[in-house]
Amino acid sequence: MLQMFFKHLNKLSSSSLPEIEKIKEEIKKFYEHNEQFLAHLSHEIKTPLHSILGFCELLTTEKLTPRQKNYVKNISTSANYLFKLVNDILNLSKINLGKMQTCKTLCDSKCLINEVINSMQVISERKNLKIELKLIAAKVETDCTCLQQILFNLIGNAIKFSPEGGKVKVETKIIKKDKLQVKITDNGEGIEEKDSDKIFNQFAEISTPYTKNNDGTGLGLILTKKLVELLEGKIYFKSKPNKETSFFVEIPKVIKEN
Repeated sequence: MLQMFFKHLNKLSSSSLPEIEKIKEEIKKFYEHNEQFLAHLSHEIKTPLHSILGFCELLTTEKLTPRQKNYVKNISTSANYLFKLVNDILNLSKINLGKMQTCKTLCDSKCLINEVINSMQVISERKNLKIELKLIAAKVETDCTCLQQILFNLIGNAIKFSPEGGKVKVETKIIKKDKLQVKITDNGEGIEEKDSDKIFNQFAEISTPYTKNNDGTGLGLILTKKLVELLEGKIYFKSKPNKETSFFVEIPKVIKEN
């Protein structure tokens, strides 16, 4: 949004250039201060949240009535939701301020995807989902932590939005000689064509299963896109409403195919 505004300013008369540069500098400072405030606020909120979650964990070891157990469960669920929201805001702020550091190592993509799938096994089994994997054995030179979060968000969405007894498919292949393409498909509600150009927009007000739901923060896809871009990759999707949706992620750089 800020970049679009700067492009508009740049189209104005050259005679106004000094004033335009001054306005741009002031907007940048305001934007940076805003991001810094969000980052600081997020850190401050995380401290009491750790205590709330810790006490909830302790309470589960006590002798509680069914009603009290339900209260503790609700408190824990709400605290975990808020904790994820804070983490998403913090990560977005870091990326927007250019402070998100990446560390490239050799990452086993097949192993990483299997780890993410295994971590969600309880949820997928509860929904009686069929998980279909078609993975090549390839190693990628990238930030493994960022790639893991990207996969966790996208595979998590696919599992979450697939109907009971549905299917989630994860496929990988090498494209453009040295890029790993990950394709994640679910057979959920899908995305309407009118919303297709807004789904990764931080400022768009749309309501689809992928941008707003009872268990998510609504920032998942926005953060995922920024993480993909941080890895110099690309993300896009294809959707058939009420049939299936496929998200594609392209990440450089494949060093070795086993």
